[in-house]
Amino acid sequence: MSITYLLENQYAPYYKWLHRGLGNLRRGPQLAEQIVRLCTPVSGAEKVQLIEAVCLDTGEELRRQGLVDGSSSFLLDLCQELLEQIQVPWLREMHVMEE
Repeated sequence: MSITYLLENQYAPYYKWLHRGLGNLRRGPQLAEQIVRLCTPVSGAEKVQLIEAVCLDTGEELRRQGLVDGSSSFLLDLCQELLEQIQVPWLREMHVMEE
């Protein structure tokens, strides 16, 4: 959810309000629906399919905005490409999972 706000140049609200505010974003309503479905009792295969759809959509948006060139559908690969573009050394060297 956080990257959706970032990609739409919108301030991300406090974490407990992230989902509620998605409806106001261009790509948000679809993501909100997928997250709700992930939180309901669905099969493991459907959960995998939902997660992959969110990741593919996020990767496509990164490419659409010209932030990455890679064709990988694996977001960690795209994160590495994003990190390489950061000019500030200490920020570039941070682990992708670090906040």
